[in-house]
Amino acid sequence: MSDFTPSKIGKIGILTFHKSASYGAVLQSYALSTVVKTLFPNYETGIIDFFPPRFFKHRNKKSNQCFYDFIDRNLHLLTDEKTVLSECFSALKDPDLPVGKIIVGSDQVWNPAITKENMADYFADTIPQGVEKYAYAASFGVSELPVDEKNRTKITGALAGYRKIGVREKSATDICRDFGRSDAVNVIDPTLLADPGIYMKFIKPAGENSFLNGFFLSEAPGQIKVLKQVAKVTGSKAVLIGRKSPFFSFIKSYNSPAVAEFLSMFYNSSGIITDSFHGVCFSLIFQKPFIVLPSHRKERFVRIAELLDKLDLTGRIIYDHDPADAASKMQKPIDYRQVGMIIEKWRNESLDFLKSIAE
Repeated sequence: MSDFTPSKIGKIGILTFHKSASYGAVLQSYALSTVVKTLFPNYETGIIDFFPPRFFKHRNKKSNQCFYDFIDRNLHLLTDEKTVLSECFSALKDPDLPVGKIIVGSDQVWNPAITKENMADYFADTIPQGVEKYAYAASFGVSELPVDEKNRTKITGALAGYRKIGVREKSATDICRDFGRSDAVNVIDPTLLADPGIYMKFIKPAGENSFLNGFFLSEAPGQIKVLKQVAKVTGSKAVLIGRKSPFFSFIKSYNSPAVAEFLSMFYNSSGIITDSFHGVCFSLIFQKPFIVLPSHRKERFVRIAELLDKLDLTGRIIYDHDPADAASKMQKPIDYRQVGMIIEKWRNESLDFLKSIAE
């Protein structure tokens, strides 16, 4: 349902991976749209429902229904789903309530290895002239962006059309500088930008037992040993969130839980072991003990390493997946007062960046 009221003066569209089969993707979409809607009450804020055919392979999997249920109930989509970005803007033509601004981000919307033939779309290089372009927490997903001369020219031209650029990783500011945008700034991920209270309506009461949660996007032999050892030392029962795998047959798995259940499991947990960027984010949001086991996919680890370096928490990383070291570090308290001060400063700077869109 539209949130249009007579006081609205235009639309702000958000272009992101809102329909990815990922807890982080749908929750960052929810968080950013919630913040923007609050900051700009005179605009109708919503997600541009662009969903390229190359992403369809995930659509009909039963395990992904939890994400679409959350989207249907919690994301305001400005249009019906379109597979061509220009068709989204054609559907949005309204002289009384025009789309005046577009925010690209968050997530790896600027990673050509993911967007492929839709690279120009996610750089917003195919949208109508006259629409103001901004980026918030857009990510390249890598610390260096090796592209051929043709794509270098395309990306340079696309970035030149942005009024303001906020990127999720500090290394992304260097990439933007290399493509002609030395004014790009490092902003906080939307899940951390939003007031933590926006997640509380999804939280369910804890059961009698305290669980140690494993949340992994990839599988590695060391994860099993670490989970077992940390559970033993901390006296917690280990459970796995998000997948059912023979690799973790000894652990109870919550396969594709609803997004509300996912959040509840983080909120009610005794600790988190993860290789996921947003697994770290929600550990921070709910102020949980956590450790990170870097996956074999090094490109996936850049964003985690930079976030933890910013928060002076690189000691939570177990590079060699050593069970004894993991158990020891899990028991080491995190100074969430100090972490909270860093996050709050970064959050305020990022809110100021978003507010500047109205200037």
